[in-house]
Amino acid sequence: MTNTPFRSGFVAVFGRPNVGKSTLLNAILGEKLAIVSPRPNTTRRQQLGIHTSDSSQIVFIDTPGINRPRQQMDKFMAASADRALHDADALLWVVDVSERPGGGDRFIARRIAETLDKKPAVIAMNKMDLLKPKYVLENTAAYAELMPHAEWMLTTATRKDNIEELLGMLAQTLPEGEVIYNEELFTTSSVRDMAAELVRETALEHLREEIPHGLGVQIDEFDESNAPGLTRVYATVYLEQDRHRRIFIGKKGEMLKTISSESRKKMEDLVGGKVYLEIFVKILQEWRNKEKLVRDMGYRIEDI
Repeated sequence: MTNTPFRSGFVAVFGRPNVGKSTLLNAILGEKLAIVSPRPNTTRRQQLGIHTSDSSQIVFIDTPGINRPRQQMDKFMAASADRALHDADALLWVVDVSERPGGGDRFIARRIAETLDKKPAVIAMNKMDLLKPKYVLENTAAYAELMPHAEWMLTTATRKDNIEELLGMLAQTLPEGEVIYNEELFTTSSVRDMAAELVRETALEHLREEIPHGLGVQIDEFDESNAPGLTRVYATVYLEQDRHRRIFIGKKGEMLKTISSESRKKMEDLVGGKVYLEIFVKILQEWRNKEKLVRDMGYRIEDI
């Protein structure tokens, strides 16, 4: 009997908004790593999610969307996506198979083909539960044609359908190697950074279309030392216009209370204990288009 070689490596994860990329990644890891929102450009930072089994360690690089840079923030996100493309051993492209490929899907496929035509790739054809039987062959063939060298698997992230089969496919794209990260880890992101993302996720769930793109969150203090079992978190939410601050705070402060309360509960799940959370709201006009402000918010290209 021959021993199966252990495989390890990095897999860059791509997909346009609303295809279930973050939900799929969270389902694979069994933990909440990526914030979930239907809004475009929800993912801003490159995050690592680590899945370790007896036969492989797959390090997922959750990337911002591949898009055309227009602002300083877009440039940071584009640089993050490019770095992931080049550094990864393999690619995972997540698509919504219940729909035919759209312009965003074709743009991603072209970009990957132009950059790394023959890098091993797998297509997760997600939301198969919404795929009508009469369109199965038509839709799967349409996506497979966009990336002919890739293998593919039908999945439903919300039900974890075919997750193990997808992991098996991905493992086979990776080289033989040793464990890269401690087997106990599921991410290299700090709890502090994840707390900031939870505030942003909660805000995205409640605010109007015009606000989320200009919303940034900075954790000013994350203190677990004052009292056993209590974490004190002080966060600042930055918005680009004063009228957005009025919307964020809401009538008699109700929206701010809602976002604070729901964010606190998510943080308590994250840290496994009680959290005291206080959120401050400030205005930084057009901060996404000013390099210094983007860097001050923690989005630095050299840190990628």
